[in-house]
Amino acid sequence: MPGTEIELSDLACTIGGQPLFGGANLRVERGRRVRIAGPSGCGKSTLLKCVMGFVVPNAGVIRIDGQELTAATVWTLRRRLAYLAQEPDLGQGRVIDRLREPFGYRHNAERRWEQDALKRWMEFFYLPDDLLHKDLKTLSGGEKQRLAVILSLLLGRTTFLLDEPVSAMDTVGRKRFIQLFAEHPDWTAVFISHDESLAELADQTVDLMQWKGQAR
Repeated sequence: MPGTEIELSDLACTIGGQPLFGGANLRVERGRRVRIAGPSGCGKSTLLKCVMGFVVPNAGVIRIDGQELTAATVWTLRRRLAYLAQEPDLGQGRVIDRLREPFGYRHNAERRWEQDALKRWMEFFYLPDDLLHKDLKTLSGGEKQRLAVILSLLLGRTTFLLDEPVSAMDTVGRKRFIQLFAEHPDWTAVFISHDESLAELADQTVDLMQWKGQAR
């Protein structure tokens, strides 16, 4: 079944000696969309990075499809997730080369490059074909965000960790993004967004500040 279940149990995290949150408990079932709310700097982005294994929490357990996230399992479990940062790091060089690059990685060996799928998603997001031959450094923030979404789709991801995923997109891009998720109700998402147009995607909103007082 598409989508992945995510569970946090008593999660706590401190960055640079600054406690961000503690006692975080959350279960995101397959096909659910959870919006993480809270003021800037409260640890929302860090929470997503913990789930990806980019940041190691001080305490607590993260489970993905019932399997605990550890140093031994992180690479296997990370393959089930798509992490879209506010400012996607797609590397350097031509767009097409960077999009194809992950398909050569060992952990993506089961995925096959599909040129037709790329063309279809480029059209969906109103991106011209010639953009594929441009240098990434010449692209706008909104173009990079749309390309990051497309790459995750080409890799077959159906569970998304989204950190302000449409912040640089224009109105048309945001509408397409919302349409994409509306057309795939079985996808799972945990997302951060100050854009109220994305609020309609959420089944549930969780305020991170409820766990702020338990940070140590």
